[in-house]
Amino acid sequence: MATLWISNLLDTAQTLGIDRALLLPKIEITEAKLRDRNSHIPLQLWHQLAQEIQRISGEQNIGIHYIQQNAAMAVGLLGMAAMTAPTLQHSWDTVVRYRHIVLNVGNTRFVETNDSVVMRWYPYSRAITDSKYLVDAIVSGWVINSRRLTGKKVIPLNVSLTHPTAEDTALFRSIYGDNVALNQHYNSIEFRKEDWNLPVRYADKTVHHLLTTQAEKEASIFKSNLTVAETVEYHIKQQLPLGGATVQSIANKINVSPRTLQRQLTKEGTHFKDLLDNARHELALDYLQEGTLSTLDIALKLGYNQSSSFCTAFKGWTGISPSMYFDTK
Repeated sequence: MATLWISNLLDTAQTLGIDRALLLPKIEITEAKLRDRNSHIPLQLWHQLAQEIQRISGEQNIGIHYIQQNAAMAVGLLGMAAMTAPTLQHSWDTVVRYRHIVLNVGNTRFVETNDSVVMRWYPYSRAITDSKYLVDAIVSGWVINSRRLTGKKVIPLNVSLTHPTAEDTALFRSIYGDNVALNQHYNSIEFRKEDWNLPVRYADKTVHHLLTTQAEKEASIFKSNLTVAETVEYHIKQQLPLGGATVQSIANKINVSPRTLQRQLTKEGTHFKDLLDNARHELALDYLQEGTLSTLDIALKLGYNQSSSFCTAFKGWTGISPSMYFDTK
């Protein structure tokens, strides 16, 4: 996570009446380190800071306040690239493609139907989805920044959140709308297709091209130093269609022992099973969206021996069977 996220969270604390000087010692970060925009810090520190702000202020919707108080889409290379894209769809494509520049806590995928588009988030660590603060910062950001980008009152059709409870306030409803499902298997927002195709207020083809060209260069630098979780996820996706992925096979790919690999993943707050489940879930939706493979074919591509095992797993991820997905997509 870039230090910009911590700086912005400290600014949010000040709007809630909390002196940032009281908070920095809690996470052992200096102002000098915060000024280094190229410095990265553990994601857990952001969560700890948000937790402390919530404790002091009593405010439950820290993540939403964070996005509201900070025009993140207008700051830095990635934000400016998104703001000069031609449409809202292109803006979010840009953010997802070059997310390594600012913050990479997992993949975000777009699932299109005839009338809507679902943005669905696949975090690298299940521990991330246990943080209501971070979930709200990511998911409410999709809505708030969509409104900033287009200048329109974009209202989600449906929202799914992994956190089990939420304070039903006017602020919460103004962002997420009325159709909110809590304690879900994943975090997602369904947008109207017409909103997805809205033009961006500051669209500029030439500037956007220049910015994304630079973003490509910077993202490649960050990708050359991927976390262990990101590296494992990449190899899982490569190996699944070839007969499956195991701790042993992935450990062999990155030249470490299975025990060392498990230890490194634990240090990053995740586990091999989490990454395997996320990769299977993500790829399953891709295959189903294509509509050319049978349930058994998909099961085999995901490393299952039979379709029933895949169907059970899919229902655990989404709450519906693959056949129901075919009917509703």
